[in-house]
Amino acid sequence: MSGIVPNKTGQQTMENSEPVVIASDQSALPVSGTVTVDTSLLATAANQATEIASLSVLDDWDETDRAKVNLIVGQAGIAAGTGVDGATVPRVTLATNVALPAGTNNIGDVDVVSSALPTGASTLAEQQTQTTALQLIDDTVATDGAATPTKGILIAGQDGTNAQTIKTDTDGNLQVDVLTMPSTTVTATDLDIRDLVFATDKVDASGSVLGAGTNNIGDVDIVSGTITTVSTVTSLTQMNGAAISMNTGVRDAGTQRVTIATNDVVPVSDNGGSITVDAPTGTPVNTQIGNGTLQAGIVDETGASAVDALSVGGGTPHDSVDSGNPVKIGGVAVSGSATPTSVASGDRVRSIFNQHGIQYTMGGHPNLICREYDFGTAAQTDVNLAAAAVAADERIYVTRFEALCDNANTVAVSVRAGFGTASVPSASATGVSGMIASHPGIAAGSGIICGNGAGILAVGGAGEEPRLTSSAATTGNLHVIIAYYLIDETP
Repeated sequence: MSGIVPNKTGQQTMENSEPVVIASDQSALPVSGTVTVDTSLLATAANQATEIASLSVLDDWDETDRAKVNLIVGQAGIAAGTGVDGATVPRVTLATNVALPAGTNNIGDVDVVSSALPTGASTLAEQQTQTTALQLIDDTVATDGAATPTKGILIAGQDGTNAQTIKTDTDGNLQVDVLTMPSTTVTATDLDIRDLVFATDKVDASGSVLGAGTNNIGDVDIVSGTITTVSTVTSLTQMNGAAISMNTGVRDAGTQRVTIATNDVVPVSDNGGSITVDAPTGTPVNTQIGNGTLQAGIVDETGASAVDALSVGGGTPHDSVDSGNPVKIGGVAVSGSATPTSVASGDRVRSIFNQHGIQYTMGGHPNLICREYDFGTAAQTDVNLAAAAVAADERIYVTRFEALCDNANTVAVSVRAGFGTASVPSASATGVSGMIASHPGIAAGSGIICGNGAGILAVGGAGEEPRLTSSAATTGNLHVIIAYYLIDETP
């Protein structure tokens, strides 16, 4: 063959040999020489045992033993069942065609783009209509002490069948027509029946007596009974069953016993003899003789209403040491710009009046006690406001009480002050005695002041102290001032 190396006989090198393919049905070829086998590629018994163990695991995979796959990097497994978020809980996304399961599902913050209203819910338009209606009603509401609103609600009554509006006049005054005057029983203690109208007014006094006090009942015929007091008698012919003796004359059974008025002058005649004046032993008696000469001890006053009177005067002058039985009644008028003269302690003094005769007075007590308490922020319970415990025979007279709250307080402070041996009297819907002052919640920067120290505000029982209970004055404080005096009432 042209271009082909001719066949050579004998064993040749590969370069001198043609390539051949061993037929698939080639009979066994004898091998001579040394044959080298790479044992590293052969499977040893140990390697085969390992492979068999792995193949056995794969062969056993079923519903009770599945392939273990690490779905989360760095975690050997994932959490199963319900529970909280954690490193072994995989992140998932709900399918768009799967709804949340029935029941309570807390899915955290959700942005709702749009949603249908639930059954029965009102729309914005309906709410705006309701708001307009409510505003119209609100425009008719009046506040006490504020200006009258321009709108009002029409009030109607009914005639038994149909509604009828209530009428007013042009000034807005309500018109009331009394169609039937009811029969009314009136009880009165002071009733002048002369003011009653015979045709329409009736008084039934049967089975009763007139009330205490003044009862002017006009002309009355008394058939029987006893008259205690009569202010005016027009005609009286008998007294105690005997005819009354009138005008001058001798004394008889009809002569009445009388008492001479203290301002009446009664002429006394000695009837040509003498007059004896009796007086207790040691008591001076002043008499006046008929010629009108004044005797010692008689003061002759002047003026339109002047009378001759017995001179009476105190035995101790003004600004002198007090002594003797007290008369101590009187005073002197002073100018509004005058300064009274000071006197020594224990001296008798006169009262002073202004030039209109009004006496100058001042309330209070010379030993008035005024105490202040700063309770800070703490609540107080039945704390004693007196300087010390009050004895069983002593009584406290309170003339002033103040409870003032710091402007820094963040809460209103309740304050109750009253008398007690151990506690403040308990509050009651039916009322409680022994209280000095009370406030359910004093606002920050404000307070309550009762009394001015010149008069009596409250008086405690024997042995009782003024006590206070208050709530906490958070972040600020509560100041309390009390003025009082103490009286020992030992018999």
